Amino acid sequence: MTAKKISDLATATEAQLYNDIILPIVSGGVTLKAAARSALFYALVPDGAAAHTGIYRGKDITADHTSGVMSAHISDGTFRNIFIGDYITAKDPLDMSRSMRWRVADINTQIHMGGTEITRNSVTLVAEDCSYTLAQMNTSNTTGVTSWTKGAYLGSKMWNETIPTINTNIESMFGASHVLTHSELLTNAMTAATPSMAGAGFTGASTGWEWVNIKANLLSEPQVYGSSVCGSSFYDVGTGHRQLPLFQLDPDKIVAGRGLNGSRQYYWLRAVASSANFAFVDNGGRATCYSASNSYGVRPLFLYI
Repeated sequence: MTAKKISDLATATEAQLYNDIILPIVSGGVTLKAAARSALFYALVPDGAAAHTGIYRGKDITADHTSGVMSAHISDGTFRNIFIGDYITAKDPLDMSRSMRWRVADINTQIHMGGTEITRNSVTLVAEDCSYTLAQMNTSNTTGVTSWTKGAYLGSKMWNETIPTINTNIESMFGASHVLTHSELLTNAMTAATPSMAGAGFTGASTGWEWVNIKANLLSEPQVYGSSVCGSSFYDVGTGHRQLPLFQLDPDKIVAGRGLNGSRQYYWLRAVASSANFAFVDNGGRATCYSASNSYGVRPLFLYI
């Protein structure tokens, strides 16, 4: 074999798997091994929303939120060290004396959507459990026009009283700079005589919608199940039209407790089911609906930046 000068050797253009990754894992010190494992992982799993949305991990990333690292990796579009099921431990937005886990449910779920185009990268965080404080959709069994002069979801007590409290408290917990205000299509009218797509002889269906600037919101039926079940019409879907990867990759997360590690609880969804009922998820994970004046769980989501 003819000897070569170092200056004659070709320049390496790609990492050598054995020398740069495998060898340090086998023979390196603790720091070197950790760096090598990280390099191997990101060699197999590229940066970006598409790759990270397809992987369930379930790791505590509270420290990355607190330090600002999480926000930086969202902003640059790498979403490094952020995967579906990862969580931040913060407060219960309706009972700030209690703690709650907020899970990564999707990554860049709303990018390029909205009445005004969303151009910022974001992560969808959803409460792992319902708030310990239960709430009504309305004070009476109606999904029609209320004292807020609108019907359906935008006319509900939930939207006009409970959601604003959640908005204030998530900004307090996470910092206003981490909560993305964006527009979504939400229902604003219900016609009592219109047959509901929920079937079962139900009447009363959503018959109008509008673009609304929002922070926190309730889940839609498709975001939970992947389709409408009790929703009265297409108006109930709007921009919440696909299942969140959290519930696709780990369906166990559809069932929610009341407060951190609490017993299983019914929780409201934002779809009108009939003139008297809104949709909800029951404590066994069943898709169903019930009268608007009942007090059930509140399980919000928002876009984290």
